[in-house]
Amino acid sequence: DYIRLAAKYGFKRIFTCLISASDKDIDGILAEFKDILNVANENDMEVIADIDPTVFNKLKASIFDLKVFKDMGLSGIRLDMGFSGYEESVMTFNEYGLKIELNISNGTKYVDNILSYKANLNNLYGCHNFYPHIYTGLSYENFINSSKQFKELGIRTAAFVNSSSAEYGPWPVSEGLCTLEMHRDLPIDVQAKHLFATDLIDDVIIANAFASEDELKALSELNKEMLEFTIE
Repeated sequence: DYIRLAAKYGFKRIFTCLISASDKDIDGILAEFKDILNVANENDMEVIADIDPTVFNKLKASIFDLKVFKDMGLSGIRLDMGFSGYEESVMTFNEYGLKIELNISNGTKYVDNILSYKANLNNLYGCHNFYPHIYTGLSYENFINSSKQFKELGIRTAAFVNSSSAEYGPWPVSEGLCTLEMHRDLPIDVQAKHLFATDLIDDVIIANAFASEDELKALSELNKEMLEFTIE
């Protein structure tokens, strides 16, 4: 089992996408993700799910009541939607301690608008996008600028790396899934080391599935505090 294998190597966070189940009814959505969430919780892994307005409404959630996501076993939700800033702020005060994750990659003043409503920073995360098509990933300059915006506010940040052995992703293309375009053809551990070396990213997530055991092992052996690079 992939989740158990990842847990064996010390992985502690899972990104999943509820949007892929948006064509199902409530029971269908809950059933599709029940097993993955049960295994993740058994292995003490944090699970954050990407949602959009369709899923939000189908699950009968509201900005004042996120209980359905807690009952599913989620640790938080990533907002693949645009509210006004007020709504996101309200959700950071949810009674279940669910994390509200924002998109870092858009590089706008979105997060500043949310904070103008006195959001609870303890429940606010930031995460970059991943990009499935070659030449669509972030440039290094855009990555640095948008990441700094969140990091300087004390918000926990995440970005994606690409597994060269993985074949499964959310789109029917196999050109890699990474945040930074310059990472697309690099070994997975080099990608992660580079992200950590920027001192702007707290969590590195493998965007596509399934990474090989060798790749999982290589990532598990990284020392974020003392990064080592191979020079040829």
